[in-house]
Amino acid sequence: MKIINSINRQLEQLRNELVEYTKQYIKYSRDKFNIFCVCMDTLEDTMSAIEYYFNYGIGSEIGERYIKLYGLLQSIQVQQDAIRELYKIFGHIYNFSNDTKSIRAIRNEVIGHPMDCRHGEYVTFLSRLSINDESFQIIQYNKSLCKDDYRKIEYRELIINHLDELDKCIQEIISFHLELRKSFKQVGEE
Repeated sequence: MKIINSINRQLEQLRNELVEYTKQYIKYSRDKFNIFCVCMDTLEDTMSAIEYYFNYGIGSEIGERYIKLYGLLQSIQVQQDAIRELYKIFGHIYNFSNDTKSIRAIRNEVIGHPMDCRHGEYVTFLSRLSINDESFQIIQYNKSLCKDDYRKIEYRELIINHLDELDKCIQEIISFHLELRKSFKQVGEE
């Protein structure tokens, strides 16, 4: 998939820059350097999981579908956390789009807090027979209304939107890095 290749190339570029400027980054802030390394590892590892999903799908057995869906949704949430931390390192704040935020909310409702969604307002059921490579259905029981709501989640499309946003974020992080690297060079010249 083109977007995955783009993200992986950019991560490799950022990783190579990190290695080249390790001493300067450690002098800049050892804490930030270590957070940067963890974020890079996290992004690279989770991209492997997402790439696997796009190459092989969610699986055919019920247990396989669950573990892969849970892992896929968790990978995206971890990526979002890593992006936020990278922005913080460079003194910026990043707010994800509503599509990307919705993946996090879905993950929390389906696998994070299914018995206690939205501060106890809902209980969420994942329909096991509905899980496929592109979507799944959830049933949310609204406790206060004593009513079930059925929602089809088109997660493949949400993941593609997430990857587009991730690609742009990494491009911006590379530009933040280049600005920081330029300041290292200026300090060295003085």
